[in-house]
Amino acid sequence: MNQIDRAFDHAWTSELLKILMHRKEFEKALAVLLKEKYPSRTWDSSDELRTAKQLETRFPDQILAYYLSGLGNLNSNAARKEYAERAKVMLKVRHML
Repeated sequence: MNQIDRAFDHAWTSELLKILMHRKEFEKALAVLLKEKYPSRTWDSSDELRTAKQLETRFPDQILAYYLSGLGNLNSNAARKEYAERAKVMLKVRHML
């Protein structure tokens, strides 16, 4: 393992995804994306969601599973804000289907 790969192990997810997408290492970017769970707040995860959008055509089944993981438990009570976030995720799932 060279020094660059070790640096990747300690990089922030958003920065690592940007680097991998720029290098066109799509499989590695998908692995990084799937290792993290779907973000609960969209305001701090725009890079992750942008990467998922870019990978939709290359890996539709894996990205669909990633989006579905963002729905959480639909049978539980939640605040209105959480319902709004889940509705946005459901739009992405609908788009993929």
